[in-house]
Amino acid sequence: MSFSKWVVALHYVQIRLHRGSHPESEMSMPVVKTQYEHVILNGDNVPVIVGTNMKVIELVLGKMAYGWSPEELHFQHPYLTLGQIYSALAYYWDHKEELDQDIEQRLEFVDQLQRAREPSPLVARLRASGERCQRPTIHI
Repeated sequence: MSFSKWVVALHYVQIRLHRGSHPESEMSMPVVKTQYEHVILNGDNVPVIVGTNMKVIELVLGKMAYGWSPEELHFQHPYLTLGQIYSALAYYWDHKEELDQDIEQRLEFVDQLQRAREPSPLVARLRASGERCQRPTIHI
């Protein structure tokens, strides 16, 4: 999957999962413990890092999109310990097929949104002036 596709997915996940969600309501949802010390499943059965509202998938997408090491992830998310980061990454690798499938579904949704979106005013002006302007295609 291309770098830009991972970045789009990362931003989508961050916006989509945080829109309308409040940490207080997430903390009150029933949680399920996992075999990973720092990972629980929230009420929606989404793996989350204990004590935060950071989804495992968000951390993984940051790693994939930017190629960040666990230490760089810690630098970017200083509220997470290295133990939490390694635990989340271990959870991902042990559940890779399931989480990759979730990522793929989210990317397909992003593609649908992009195809359904009206062209920006700039693109509309360029088309009206006869300039050729195409929306960039992101390939996996």
